[in-house]
Amino acid sequence: MLCPSYNKWGRPNPPYVFFKYDGATWQRISLGEFPGEFKDIANLTVSPSKKQRNEMIPEFHAKGYVSAETVIKQNVRLKEYGRVIRTASPELDRKDCPHDIPDGHNGWIGIGFFTIGHSYEKCIRACVINNMSAPYCPCDRLFKENKDQ
Repeated sequence: MLCPSYNKWGRPNPPYVFFKYDGATWQRISLGEFPGEFKDIANLTVSPSKKQRNEMIPEFHAKGYVSAETVIKQNVRLKEYGRVIRTASPELDRKDCPHDIPDGHNGWIGIGFFTIGHSYEKCIRACVINNMSAPYCPCDRLFKENKDQ
């Protein structure tokens, strides 16, 4: 739920990231792939405090997972998060989180740095200055329609 995680996972709306274990590794799945029968967040921990994490560690080490009962107990304080929201909404955007993007060097940089000049060319210059390779440079995404102008 913290801003770095929100940015890392692409600022999802609704603000969840889902994973499925395929027998060998955990794979990220979309909200649409998340089974509809899961309506409560019983299997999702929501920003547990340090004390709560410490309470869950022994169970995790013993079983390899944290039981739904334990998660429900930990999440009792989060009544507003009781149900999985399945539709995007402007109210779910984390406007309190600055929009940062990965720089490709294990760091983050504010998206505003690339939009200050309001042009594709100035954005590309910002990527060069920050030594950002093509997969990390946001210019095509930010200026896709205007890049030929």
